[in-house]
Parts: sequence; C-alpha cells; structure tokens
Amino acid sequence: MHAAYGLTARQLAIEGDLTVQAPEPDDKDSSWEIDIGRWEPDNPDEEYGEHTIATGSAVVVCALPAAPSADEIAHLLRLVEEKPPLLAQWAETPEETALDGTTMLVTKH
Repeated sequence: MHAAYGLTARQLAIEGDLTVQAPEPDDKDSSWEIDIGRWEPDNPDEEYGEHTIATGSAVVVCALPAAPSADEIAHLLRLVEEKPPLLAQWAETPEETALDGTTMLVTKH
C-alpha cells in the first residue's frame, strides 16, 4: 500500500512519501513497516514538477511488532489525506516517539 503526497519545492525541499510494507509470508525475520521517505531531485536546477530523475530514501521507519488492523492503516492514510504537511512533521519525529496522531513508534530515524 503506498500513498505519495507532493509538497511544494520550498517545503523542506522534499516530496513526501508514505509506504506501508507487509512482510513476505515466508520471511520470519521481517515485520510490518511504515516508512516516511524523501525524494530529492538529482538535478537541483530543474524546476519543481519537471524532475526527470530523483533519489529516494527512508527518513523515518516504524517497525510494527504486529500486523496493523485495516482500521489502523485506514486511520494513518486518512490523517495524511486530511493534512498532507503531516508527512514533513512526521519526518522530524525522534526515535522511540509515536507519529503524531498514531500509536506507531519510530524505530529508525
């Protein structure tokens, strides 16, 4: 499940990206994860919206101890839909702190 919400080029110079990752059924070593990513244009001289190539990386990761319910995922997506700048706010969340409006703890920053 993936939702991307573009912010203006001046808002932290990023495009926010929210990804919900489910583990492969046979992979006992992985967990459900929520990632907040940042996409930055490889050519900073291009105008916003005209980027031909960008590099992405996770800024914040929330490794979940158990599979989230459908309601928890829907709540997460609804929060971002109602307030897209929330992705930029969540990107600043320190480790061991819940994403604002959720119970999902940041495990990697």
